[in-house]
Amino acid sequence: MTRLCPMLTVQNLINIDLLKLEAVAGLARLAVITWAHTVDLPDPWRWVSPGDLVMTTGVGLPFDAEEQVVWLEKLVQSNASALVVVPRHDAPPLSQALLDAADRLLFPVLRASFDVCQTPLCNRQRHTRSNTLNVSVLTPASAFFRPMLMRFERSQTWPAACQS
Repeated sequence: MTRLCPMLTVQNLINIDLLKLEAVAGLARLAVITWAHTVDLPDPWRWVSPGDLVMTTGVGLPFDAEEQVVWLEKLVQSNASALVVVPRHDAPPLSQALLDAADRLLFPVLRASFDVCQTPLCNRQRHTRSNTLNVSVLTPASAFFRPMLMRFERSQTWPAACQS
C-alpha cells in the first residue's frame, strides 16, 4: 500500500504566522501546493504548472483593471494553486475587478510585504516516501519566505513512510 505524505496547502501557508500573509480573495478553494514558482513576467501562465504557488512582485501585472482580470483568468487556466503578491512600489495595485474575479473563480490571492521579512520563499515539493525541499531564487518575489518555510519544514513530524 502506498502512503501519501502530508502536503502543503494554501491554508497551511496562511496559517504560518511568521509569513504574515493577507488573504485578499478567492479563499473558497484552498488548494494543495505542489511547487512554488516566482515569476514577474507579464505571462506567468506560460511558465507555471498545475499546483504551482505563483509568487510575484506584481510588475508583470497590467495596470488596466479589465486587463488584470484577463491576466488572472489565464493564470487560473494554468491550474496554479494560488497567487502571492509581494508588491513592489512600481507595480500596479491589485484592482477590485481582479479581486472580484478571483472570488468568482475560487482562486486564492494572498498579499505579502517586503516589510515583514526580506528572506526567500522556497520551491517545495512533496513526493510519496520522500521529503524534499527544492529552492530556486529567480526574481525579487522569491526573496521572501525561504527561512520561515524551512523552519516550518523542520517543525513538522512526518510519518515514517514520508522519511527518505
